[in-house]
Amino acid sequence: MSVGFRDLPQSVAFFSSVEVDRVLRKEAKHDCRTPSNPHGLRIGYGIPDGESLDIFETLAQLSPAQRNISNWPWHRSKSINRVKRNIKPKKLMRETNVVE
Repeated sequence: MSVGFRDLPQSVAFFSSVEVDRVLRKEAKHDCRTPSNPHGLRIGYGIPDGESLDIFETLAQLSPAQRNISNWPWHRSKSINRVKRNIKPKKLMRETNVVE
């Protein structure tokens, strides 16, 4: 609201996609073939490609309980967040049913 907008359009409010992968590489679909790794990750090591998900694909992979944003710790009141400040993020997400 500080710049006069009540809400941002989806095209600027979110990243265009999120890369989900098992290894660190430039792009989730990049096989990383190099002179020292001529077979790439897929054939050489059996590591499948990752995936690139937009917001709709990401939400589709969540359970109904995980999609309920009132369960997300950053959407709760500040008093609840202050009490749980010292809890590790994974544990907090597990307690609030965001992660199974």
